Amino acid sequence: MPWIDPAKDVAAIRDALEAGLMSRRQAVAERGFNIETLDAEIAADRERETRLQLNFTPRAATPEPKDTGDE
Repeated sequence: MPWIDPAKDVAAIRDALEAGLMSRRQAVAERGFNIETLDAEIAADRERETRLQLNFTPRAATPEPKDTGDE
């Protein structure tokens, strides 16, 4: 079985979701998880983070610095 680059695999799933070619439920199931359990865990994590005033910013939400060419 050939090696699959995990970053490219996740990017392909994200692209399929954004294009409407795959449901989130399908993507989660293909990874072997139950969507109801996953969503409950995510909701509990977010509630706990809010309650404890924790702020974890995903890397995808952090914009890359733009090269202005001024250097």
